[in-house]
Amino acid sequence: MRAMITKQLAQPPGLFALAASLLLLVLMLATGQQLLWLPLCALLASVLLAWYWPRWVLGSLRLEAECLSSLRQGEDAHWQVNLASRLPLWGLVLKGPCGMEYSSFLPGCRARLQLSARPLTPGSLDGRWHCSLHYPFDLWRQSVSITAPNLAVLPGLEAIDYLPLPAIEATGPAPRALLCCDSSAAFALGEELNQSQAAQAKLLANLCRALVARGYEVSLATGLGLLSAPAYSTGFAPLDEALVQAHNQPATAADLLARYNPRPAAQLIILPQLLTNAAVPELFPGQVLWQLLFDEERFVHPLSRGRHQHRRLGPYHWQWVIEPQQPLARLFYVQP
Repeated sequence: MRAMITKQLAQPPGLFALAASLLLLVLMLATGQQLLWLPLCALLASVLLAWYWPRWVLGSLRLEAECLSSLRQGEDAHWQVNLASRLPLWGLVLKGPCGMEYSSFLPGCRARLQLSARPLTPGSLDGRWHCSLHYPFDLWRQSVSITAPNLAVLPGLEAIDYLPLPAIEATGPAPRALLCCDSSAAFALGEELNQSQAAQAKLLANLCRALVARGYEVSLATGLGLLSAPAYSTGFAPLDEALVQAHNQPATAADLLARYNPRPAAQLIILPQLLTNAAVPELFPGQVLWQLLFDEERFVHPLSRGRHQHRRLGPYHWQWVIEPQQPLARLFYVQP
C-alpha cells in the first residue's frame, strides 16, 4: 500500500492565479496572439471577484447566536444562529464553541441555523465565533472572529448510589457537611477530559446533591465565598456556578477549611488534596473527615490507571483515591 503525501500550499491560491495572469500576458506580448486577451480577462476578473467578495460579505455580516438549553458537561446543547449580510453568504464556513461547525451551502443573504454541541469539560468556555469565506474557487480566503462573552459549562450529573454515612436522628437539626474546593494553580493537572479541576468540579457537584438528598445541610467553600444548600432542596445552580467560577479566586482547600471551620458547626468535612502531599488537618472532636486524594501520576499520565482505592483509617477518617474520568456511581459504595 502506498501512502499519499500531500503538502499545504505556502501561499494563497490567488497568488498563483496572479502568476498565471502574468504568464498569459507575457505569452500574448511574445507571440502576438490577441485571442489570449479572453482567458486573461476572465482570470483577472475571477481574481478580483475572489479578492473583494469575502471582504464585502464579512464587512456587513451580522451574527446573533442564542443557546436554547443549559450548558452542562456531557449533555447536548442546542444553538440558534441567525446570519444576515447585504450579499449572499456563498462559501461561508462558521465555527463556534464546543467544536460546532457549519460548512454547507447557504443560498441567500439570510440564514437561520440550528446547531448542537456536547461540551466535554466543565469550566469557562470561549464563546467566540469564527467566520471564513471564499468565492469563487477558494482563491482568497478571508476570516473574521466575532467576540462573545465566555460561557460557563456546568459540571456533569452522575448519580452516587451509596455514601458511608451514619444514621440521621429523626429529631433534632439536620447534620451539616462542609465541602472545600481547591482552585489553586498547583491543583490543575492534566488536560481536557483528564483534568483534575474538571474531575473535582464534577465530584463535588454530585456529592452536594447526594448529601442534600440524604438530609444533610451542605456548605460549599470556594475562593469566592461560602454557599449553602438546605437539606432536601433542589436548587443547585448557585453551587454549580461557584465551582465553575472558582478559578477566578484561587484558594487551597486547606486554607478554606481553616477559614470556614472555626467552630464545630459541620459534622462532615470533605477535603480534596493531592495524593503525594496530603496531610490530615486539625479538626474538632467528633467531626468526620473524608479526604479525596487526587493521584497526580494518573492525571498527568492517564493511561497509568490503577484499581480503585479507599481506606478507613479510623471511625472518623476516610480516604479515597480519585482518578481521571472515574465513574461516580459506585465510588463510595463501601461498607462503613
